[in-house]
Amino acid sequence: MLKVIPMDECSGQLSEAFSLRLEELSVLDMAWLHPQQSGAGAAGGPGGSGAGPSGSGGPSGRPLLCVLHQDPKGARHVKTYEVQLTAKELLDGPWQQQHVDSGGALLIPVPSPLGGVIVVGENVVSYLGGPGGQAPVSAPLRQTIVTAWCQVDPDGSRFLLGDRQGGLQLLVLAHDGGSRVSGLRIEPLGHTCRPSCLAYLDSGLTYVGSRSGDSQLVRISAQPVNQPAPMEDDEESGSGAVPPAPEPPTYVELVDSFPNLAPIVDFVVMDLERQGQGQLVTCSGIDGDGSLRVVRNGIGINRQATVELPGIKGVWSLRSHYGDEYDKYLLLTFVGETRLLALNSEEELDEAELPGFDGAAQTLWCGNLATDHLLQVTSASVRLVDTTTLQLVSEWRPASGFAIHVAAGSPTQVVVATGGGHLVYLEVVRRPEGVVEVVEISNVVLDSEVACVDVSPLVLQQQPAGDDLAIDGSTTNGGDINAERSSLVAVGRWDQTLQLLSVPSLTPLSTTPLGGEVIPRSVLCTALEGVPYCMVGLGDGALHTWRLDPATGGLSDKKRLVLGTKPIMLRTFRTAAAAAGRDGGNGGGSRSGGSNAGGVSVFAASDRPTVVYSSNKKLLYSNLNENDVAFLASFHSAPFPRSLAVASEGALTIGTADDIQKLHVRAVPLGENPRRIAHHEAGRMLGVLTMRLETDGSERGYLRLLDDTTFDVIASYTLAPNEMPCSIAAWSGSTGGVNGESSPSNVCFLVGTAFVVPDEAEPARGRILVLEHVLGAGTGQSTIRLVTEKEVKGSVYNVIPFVKDKILVSVNSKVTVYRWVVRNNGGGGTTAGAAASTGAGGGAGSGGSHVELASECSYSGNILALYLATRGNLIVVGDLMRSVSLLSYNVEQGALEHRAADYNSGWTTAVEALDDDTYTYADNLLNLVVVRRNAESATDEERARLQVVGEFHTGTFINRLRHGSLLMRPPDSEFASLPAPLIFGGTDGRLGIVARLPPALYDMLTKMQSALRTVVRGVGGLSHEAWCAFSNHRHTAEARGFVDGDLIETFLDLGPEDAALVASLMGGSEHSVEELTRKVEDLARALH
Repeated sequence: MLKVIPMDECSGQLSEAFSLRLEELSVLDMAWLHPQQSGAGAAGGPGGSGAGPSGSGGPSGRPLLCVLHQDPKGARHVKTYEVQLTAKELLDGPWQQQHVDSGGALLIPVPSPLGGVIVVGENVVSYLGGPGGQAPVSAPLRQTIVTAWCQVDPDGSRFLLGDRQGGLQLLVLAHDGGSRVSGLRIEPLGHTCRPSCLAYLDSGLTYVGSRSGDSQLVRISAQPVNQPAPMEDDEESGSGAVPPAPEPPTYVELVDSFPNLAPIVDFVVMDLERQGQGQLVTCSGIDGDGSLRVVRNGIGINRQATVELPGIKGVWSLRSHYGDEYDKYLLLTFVGETRLLALNSEEELDEAELPGFDGAAQTLWCGNLATDHLLQVTSASVRLVDTTTLQLVSEWRPASGFAIHVAAGSPTQVVVATGGGHLVYLEVVRRPEGVVEVVEISNVVLDSEVACVDVSPLVLQQQPAGDDLAIDGSTTNGGDINAERSSLVAVGRWDQTLQLLSVPSLTPLSTTPLGGEVIPRSVLCTALEGVPYCMVGLGDGALHTWRLDPATGGLSDKKRLVLGTKPIMLRTFRTAAAAAGRDGGNGGGSRSGGSNAGGVSVFAASDRPTVVYSSNKKLLYSNLNENDVAFLASFHSAPFPRSLAVASEGALTIGTADDIQKLHVRAVPLGENPRRIAHHEAGRMLGVLTMRLETDGSERGYLRLLDDTTFDVIASYTLAPNEMPCSIAAWSGSTGGVNGESSPSNVCFLVGTAFVVPDEAEPARGRILVLEHVLGAGTGQSTIRLVTEKEVKGSVYNVIPFVKDKILVSVNSKVTVYRWVVRNNGGGGTTAGAAASTGAGGGAGSGGSHVELASECSYSGNILALYLATRGNLIVVGDLMRSVSLLSYNVEQGALEHRAADYNSGWTTAVEALDDDTYTYADNLLNLVVVRRNAESATDEERARLQVVGEFHTGTFINRLRHGSLLMRPPDSEFASLPAPLIFGGTDGRLGIVARLPPALYDMLTKMQSALRTVVRGVGGLSHEAWCAFSNHRHTAEARGFVDGDLIETFLDLGPEDAALVASLMGGSEHSVEELTRKVEDLARALH
């Protein structure tokens, strides 16, 4: 059947669809043909085989449809139809072509005046249907499968073709300048990613969209871009050395790439630091675009230089002059000492001296001043140094008996605390005679000791991209006076209060209790996205934030978060790109973002360093993937542009920071198709099963072992011909012989395979392989040893370490438990435990014995047991068609017992156990289902049934569900006790989180979801409720047991009126906007 949807040419409105019957049963492709009349109709757009005109295509003026189809004998033909819209009929078209290329699968309509259609096959490209009954024209094509095309010229004389290997070719239609095609020519251009669509933009720029790798923007040049430059003659030119074979010319130059995780076939969660914050490693891409993608939450430091310097108590960057673009100095302070690093003529950091600085004292604050001076504050004095002579020009000392304990400054101001509650406000003043001095303007005695102080200027206007900011947020190029002078001083006091005072009088503006008994350790006033904030870091790792009114000192919208367990030190800074938008598809729908490029962010140094930034006028938080960072400073210099100086407990590191966003993705190219992955935690290795497309068109399977930190390939193992890798698991248990003296590495992987033979509908043979990593004598000399193998009758879809050092395997319809057996070479055998007690060796012939796998028990009540998940001795089986079932392993009897099943049919794509009684699975119709076992029911029938308790349409084909998290949960959060979530990965590259909620929270979020559906309208007016509804081939039902986290988090982006409307729809007396905002923000931070 052909479904036709008429559209009004003027209004664009769609009319009622109707169906037309086609004679062809196997349609491979269709295309609307362009009208053959000169100047009639519109040219088809590039990038698809359905591009067509709004005008008529046939001689009668009716739309002309071209159909490529295959008959029952496998022959392929092209036929045209005229579509009669008024009568709703299909009439035979003006021409047809029998027996085109047997590999023909793509139709490309050619615009007027040439007209006709191009049939793209695997070996031949043909032009058919030219005006006046022109005979077909063909040209040979390198054997491949073309996956995308686009039109280059308006007259259709050139097209770009992209194939599954990433080859890009130019198809040229030679013609006489009229409407007759005289020949076809194909010119190879180069290689790109594997294209799913192509779009020619202009001037050689072409967008290559890919569903199997990173999309690309490329430039096609008239001359080869890899042509080597001519080399000058030298004495060795006639040495007789054989020159390397020249590379084939390529005319394709990569301009930009756009990351894509799709398709995610498998993934693993690694927690390398054992802190509860994992990172994902996904198997992504297809064939040559295959890669591992390392997905992590937080911001990384790309290290450029590191030096061991223990005991750093502070770090600041300084410029030679206030208006300079680049920093020149790094000032490091220690207990009783200050040291200076400066860039020398070779652009290297060397130790230097500033005569005007006190190097024998610890620096409390330093910075560049607007008067083109440097200022250093120590416990003894405030020192003003001339940037030209580097000599001391002015000094202020506290009264006798007092010492400076705390200090802060701006480009024109300094505030110091001298003990006993004394607070002194100083300014740098230029006298009429030109002398610059540090002058005391005012002082005040507070009724509590000062713990921390800040006088940072507030830049309330968004800073233009490109203007440099110092670490304190002041401009480095003069700028507005508001960027050089603060109107208030923020003071954190020992009595656990925050006090704001006006300057220059130091008159109190407001006093805010912090609560608790912990002393504030750092205070900061700054503006993010033009919104002023006041932040206080406490000694227990908690951070308080308020919105600040600079005119009155009023504080509002208080929030408290626990970032770590050690004292927090706050600094503002800039990165190379302090911005990133939402993560889009790759973020699995999570909210993330950053300030605009060139904006300011706040660094909170602690044992769990955090970056505080703003997106859409809301504060967001992202972890820094470094441990125990004590201090940080911007360091923008010629050799280290847009860099940071990061001081930890024992070292100083200079590097650049990643973009400020939630998720960061790193690609590890493989050049082959990754299928399955497992992480050996003890061995610090990844085992990756791959398939590589060989030059002869065949595929070969491999096991690659990679270092889990550097991702370098350590060793490889080649599978047998026609053997396809199906499953893998890391093995750390006892095998009797494997972990003996002959196996010092103890790094083993279990691999399940299948032999794929063309004339077999299903694999009839497979293997279970036990492979061990064997350390070599040097780097790159490691190998993989086959410890033992077990041949089975079918495909090994799953291999999983199980209880009591057993192995759980699913082969076709059977689930089997295997045990280790050590057999003597003479034929006798013992169990693995007995062998272990005798210290038997690992491989065959080791100590006269070898280890084998023996079947202990099995269960065969499935069609195809494609997926397994275990929890203790419970086994969740995901079947090809029979949804999920539950088995249990009886340890004492050594038997598998059927416990319960979901008797609804479903094509399972992934399974996982949530707890002992609750399990979840995904199906091929993009649904996620949760079932529960009625273990306490009175009847056997109820206990044997898995009851569906949750259904939700995700919109993605889920390939894997795994327990794990990408972040550490705040310890004081009300959601810290939530069970560990599930992470899922899909074919479209989407990552998502499934979290279990307590009943009260679920009820509240369900009400919020219902209210948001009323307030937030979908794109195009689509119904969110209809989208989330569970649907299969039998029925459609409203989603239940789930709330959509993406919809819930849109509440944070609502304006005040819409947010208030949502709260009122939920019951305004029960839930305030502030409470709802806090709960949604805390829940988002706890989950992603």
